[in-house]
Amino acid sequence: MKRSIWTFVALVMMVSLLFAAFGCAQPEPAPAPAPAPAPAPAPAPEPEVKTLKIGCLVDFNYPIGVDTKKELEALIPVFNEKGGLVIGGERYNIDLIIYDSKMSAEAGRAAVERLVYQDKVKFILGDETTDAWIPVTEENQVVVVGTSPSPALLSPDLKYVFQASSLHTNPPSVWGWFIDNFPDMKTVGAFFSDDMKGHAEATHLEHLCEVFGQELLGIEFYPPDTTDFSAFATKLATLNPDVYTTCAGGPVQDALGCKFLREAGWEGQIFFYVALSPQAMGKVIPLENVEGAMAVMVGTELPEMPPIAKEIYDAYVGKYGEWTNPVILHVNDWYCLIAALQKAQSLDPDAVAAVIGNGLEFDSPQAPAVMISRPDVGNDRTVDALFESYMARFEGGKAVHIDTITKEQAMKNIIKSRGG
Repeated sequence: MKRSIWTFVALVMMVSLLFAAFGCAQPEPAPAPAPAPAPAPAPAPEPEVKTLKIGCLVDFNYPIGVDTKKELEALIPVFNEKGGLVIGGERYNIDLIIYDSKMSAEAGRAAVERLVYQDKVKFILGDETTDAWIPVTEENQVVVVGTSPSPALLSPDLKYVFQASSLHTNPPSVWGWFIDNFPDMKTVGAFFSDDMKGHAEATHLEHLCEVFGQELLGIEFYPPDTTDFSAFATKLATLNPDVYTTCAGGPVQDALGCKFLREAGWEGQIFFYVALSPQAMGKVIPLENVEGAMAVMVGTELPEMPPIAKEIYDAYVGKYGEWTNPVILHVNDWYCLIAALQKAQSLDPDAVAAVIGNGLEFDSPQAPAVMISRPDVGNDRTVDALFESYMARFEGGKAVHIDTITKEQAMKNIIKSRGG
């Protein structure tokens, strides 16, 4: 009996212990739910892209004007795609408004009045018609960066007008180099177009021959649309100069003059003090007519193109499929203006004019350049452009680089040409 009681008691105690261990245990709390992920931050809004209008005048029928228009229409979309112009942290795409000047004072002025009064531009890339409309741009505080042989662009009375091509500075720079290297070339003959450009270049040449000690035997002026130079060539060949030069007629007339002069029996040295490409001339004449000629070459003709020359080359080929050897001249205006806007970090015409007029350096597909003053015409502001010059000889239909005139060397020849 006692054993049964103790057995019962032991069972009760065991059950109690099991109940205490399991029956009364508190359940484990459920794990807290994971916090909801923070919402992704909203994407930053794209910065607003503004538009800057820039006006441009070229002659749509003049070969150099055609080349300029094509170059700019290839360059500017690429410029915008790469980020455009950034001023004070704000981005601007360029809207280039190009009008046909028709190389006419009346058409040029009408185009500029439209740019200023209707399109409301504050910056213009100008051409040879600039003289006709400078009063409009000056009165309205519009910066003009132009290409023209006219001395009017260099007047000290103007505040907003600048010459950004090599037209004024290449002749003394390059002619001085030629005389230093070929001192036996004592007599000179030339063809120039019978218009403002041609007469401006004739005046340059007359002065250069006087400064550097050469005799100018004769200049023949031809109507700008001339294609038969036989009469002019016969007359000049009879004078038999050591050196023949020409420019300002464009690649067609400049090339034809050489051809007819060779056909007239003249065998002297052809020397161009501006950039002329044998490939461009080869579209007009057989290149044996200019074999051995010397000229300025541009960056796109160098065996290794500088990056800025490669840029215009690639943009042009990308748009038109091939490089057609366009003349690199007026497009320098674009590079000068963009460099000034970037340095000024302002769209205020006065600020931009101040930068250009204070020794702006800029790069271009032609060559590196710097703005210089013109004390010879009473202008101490830097209103004209001085370029390095790559010198070439035409060999086998190609321009072969033979020397480089640095900006410092060029300046010495320019100072000499001024009587300094």
